[in-house]
Amino acid sequence: MTPYPKRMYHADKPPVTVCSASQQAELGPGWSEEKVRQKYPKYKYRWTQAPVIVHSADEEAQLGGGWANTPAAFEPYQRPRPTQTDRQDPCKWIDEWSVPGMSGDHRQTRGRD
Repeated sequence: MTPYPKRMYHADKPPVTVCSASQQAELGPGWSEEKVRQKYPKYKYRWTQAPVIVHSADEEAQLGGGWANTPAAFEPYQRPRPTQTDRQDPCKWIDEWSVPGMSGDHRQTRGRD
């Protein structure tokens, strides 16, 4: 047995020091003598804003969408994007596409539904 006083750890609560077995028992379930990685406080990152620290699940929920746990989540969006050209417009080429069984009359009716 570990002598008292000793530190006790919980995933969602700050560590506490207990001085006896009865104090340790009063803590209830979820407490450990081993350090437990806590979920909060933690940094949250957004593409267009400075990082913020949240201290609970409620604070995290209040942030809304668009937040990530790491700035690496936004790396795919940091590369330069190619400019859109006329060749990327599929409607420009629709008259040149061959579709088996489609007559010229069918082509003229597109978009009238």
